Amino acid sequence: MLGGNKELTEHHVYSLLPNAHSWYQETRRKPYRMQASAVLVGTRIYMIGGIEDSSTCEYLETSNYWLRWRSCAEMFYKRNCTAAVAHEGRIYTFGGSIKDRPTRLVESYNPTKDKWTRLPTMPMATSCGAAAVLNNLIYVTGGLNELSFPETSVKLFDPTTWQWRVDISVQSTSFEHYDAPLMAFNGSLYIAGSSFSRCQNTRVEKYDPATNTWRLLPNDMIKNPSGIFTAVLK
Repeated sequence: MLGGNKELTEHHVYSLLPNAHSWYQETRRKPYRMQASAVLVGTRIYMIGGIEDSSTCEYLETSNYWLRWRSCAEMFYKRNCTAAVAHEGRIYTFGGSIKDRPTRLVESYNPTKDKWTRLPTMPMATSCGAAAVLNNLIYVTGGLNELSFPETSVKLFDPTTWQWRVDISVQSTSFEHYDAPLMAFNGSLYIAGSSFSRCQNTRVEKYDPATNTWRLLPNDMIKNPSGIFTAVLK
């Protein structure tokens, strides 16, 4: 668990010990950072962008007992609230905010070469959206558009060609989702909640690519958290 914002911006890193049912403080990072993106590539946790040091990329090597943050190449553009995802050893960042304005920028990071690459921009500017990989395609959902309205649209990006699949129409989500987690599991996508004042909800939706439909699941989230990260535990 990395950082966060509840009345103050945290810089601690915690891990959960499942057998002991307790949290352990691993390390801390400076400066404080919020609205950053975090992804896992191999044994490294990468933290990208954020309100503080918003073009910075850092990683934490979890296989090393002496946990400490290491710097990597910075993004071309300073951004926070990006939708980030890892696929086949690369990191992709979509949209985000530059000086409180949503952007269409897309970049990809190669950890082996420590190099960022500019990619084709998004069909529309969004901030605080979410991204996940399903069937070798990257789905980018939700967030705020340039008019500061929450989105239900879903954009499709092909990481093999580095092009947007405008030829494929993906069904929009049933509800607006802002700053909400999106994950792929067992051939489906799941998106949960929204923290934006105009569209606060605890609803959970499931996407079936075979039928191109979103379905509202019967069980809502217990609470309506903001800016959470999720992972599938097997």
